[in-house]
Amino acid sequence: MHLFLLAGHETSANTTAIAFSLLAFHPAIQATLQQELDDIFLGRDPESASWSFEKDYPRLVNGYVGALLNETLRLYPTLPLISKCTGDIPQEIVTEARTFVVPADTLVVINIAATHRNPRYWPGDADAFDPTRWLGKNRASPDAFLPFSDGYRACLGKRFAQIEFCAVVARVFSQYSVVLADDACKGGDAGALGALDSHVSFGMTLRLRKDFPLRFVRRSGLPLQSKVEV
Repeated sequence: MHLFLLAGHETSANTTAIAFSLLAFHPAIQATLQQELDDIFLGRDPESASWSFEKDYPRLVNGYVGALLNETLRLYPTLPLISKCTGDIPQEIVTEARTFVVPADTLVVINIAATHRNPRYWPGDADAFDPTRWLGKNRASPDAFLPFSDGYRACLGKRFAQIEFCAVVARVFSQYSVVLADDACKGGDAGALGALDSHVSFGMTLRLRKDFPLRFVRRSGLPLQSKVEV
């Protein structure tokens, strides 16, 4: 419970904040996300019992919402570096038909941030925010995607984090759109991504060190002057 409620709070909050900022920078991507939410929920009231984990969650996590989560974590992993140790026994690593032996009691640090943006593993522009790389026949390979680590000591809260993220995004974007409250950070995909990159830093986890002012606008067609700021 300590891990889920405390460790999960910091990581999930930061990832959600970055995802919301990315959607504000990319309104076309946000519109595609909202269209899929409309197709999934078909106007069902989120306050009622008509939203179902068994029925709706698989479509969310395997669709555009899950793609948004993966792409956010690819560009902004919670932990840029993950450490592993070989323990008492040397370990063999086979890569590209070559075998390397890592001695016992050796600390190995995996550079997650660099791996997630390595053009060798990510077709097209590896620095571009593109959730569609996780959908359809062009779905990215999970081998170079390690936001929750991997193996026997992978993150115990992975499933919890995925469910939490899907629930928050579905609840908010089924009724609201998010836009930048300040136009200073606009300027196309490259400019937006560069602005966001310059505002993150690593403490206990990767997080925004400067707030992006956002407005949440009801999707019911309210005029611009009727925005609800939060």
